[in-house]
Amino acid sequence: MDYTEGMALVGMAIAIFGGALLLRIPDQNVKANRVLTLTLMLFSGSFFFRFLAGSGIYLDYPHLLGIFMFTKFLWGPLLYLYLQLLTRPDFKIHAKHAVHLLPALLSFAAYIPIILLPVAAKAEYISIYLQADMPSGLMSPVIEHVNPETVLIQKANRYQLIALVCVLTGYLVVCLQQLSAHRRALLNEFSVMDRLTLSWLRNLITLVMITNVLALPLLMFSAVGESYILLRVQVFDALLVFNAIYIAYNGICQPLIYRGEKLTAVAPESIPGEPVKKYQSSGLSEEGQHACWQEVKALMDKEKPYLTHGLTLAELSEQLDLPLAYVSQTINAESGMSFFDFINSYRIQEAVSLLDEHHEGKALALTNLYIEVGFNSKSSFYGQFKKYNEGLTPTQYLAAKQ
Repeated sequence: MDYTEGMALVGMAIAIFGGALLLRIPDQNVKANRVLTLTLMLFSGSFFFRFLAGSGIYLDYPHLLGIFMFTKFLWGPLLYLYLQLLTRPDFKIHAKHAVHLLPALLSFAAYIPIILLPVAAKAEYISIYLQADMPSGLMSPVIEHVNPETVLIQKANRYQLIALVCVLTGYLVVCLQQLSAHRRALLNEFSVMDRLTLSWLRNLITLVMITNVLALPLLMFSAVGESYILLRVQVFDALLVFNAIYIAYNGICQPLIYRGEKLTAVAPESIPGEPVKKYQSSGLSEEGQHACWQEVKALMDKEKPYLTHGLTLAELSEQLDLPLAYVSQTINAESGMSFFDFINSYRIQEAVSLLDEHHEGKALALTNLYIEVGFNSKSSFYGQFKKYNEGLTPTQYLAAKQ
């Protein structure tokens, strides 16, 4: 068993096993996990054909050439739908979303003439390519010393590759924009964002885009030679296996982001006053905003809800018995901060107070300070503490008090 066969089998096993685990996660991103499982199954299909090529079985079944090429055009749409299902609790897949199948359908339709070609032409193409006698770069000259039908296959594969790169890049750009919008929305609804920002997806997309950029010269000007072909195949196989592992692991670990509804406008019934132009969209008046702000500050000072781990805007609104949209708008307008920054500023104030008491002789476990003031992780706590204390860590803050 050579490198390609081994990597293909490993990748296939990871994709199938990861997809099976995703489907067994109860009551958590159920629809999104189904989409991600489908993506992993497509990866498994790619690994299967890599195995056929590496083992030489492909030469015995040349009629399979390119028959599933169109499935690669589903990678971008499936990633987009997965992201929508994770970040928009109200998102539902409707018939109109079938438009995302268009690239794959066009790819399949364009490849039909190749599928209908004689098996002999396909066998010749596979044999020449696997023997590293055929340059596959987009700018490489078309081979002329073989059957015209084999030349047709070479041209078709070039156009398929161009289209795939364009479609995938387009979806990746859209997904990056969606991730940025998602992060901005989180700032107004959550006080802790561990694993909610989908940074793993951003990293994956960035990796794929960087890989595309680095691979572009190779794709445009492919050299001929067994060592070159082997190197390109090994790099491609390694990246595909890594992506399968990365997607499966992070998909399984991804928590549910929205357990209720996202922030939406509500009817202007709970706070009195005539709406002014600035707040007509939500019905909040200046008088109502001031009243809401007083209630927010009173609750923060008396009940200290910010000490609750993972406090959300919805939970704070419930404690205040005020509309969620009003509370969000009030915090943004009166404090000039997002909900995330507003809550964490109180947590840091609490930490500073505890450190000052510690300086005066009161016992304090510095290692657990971040937990006491409502943070879930030490790294998040240190980042916020330094933000509000001129770059000082808690230990440095205490030292400066000496």
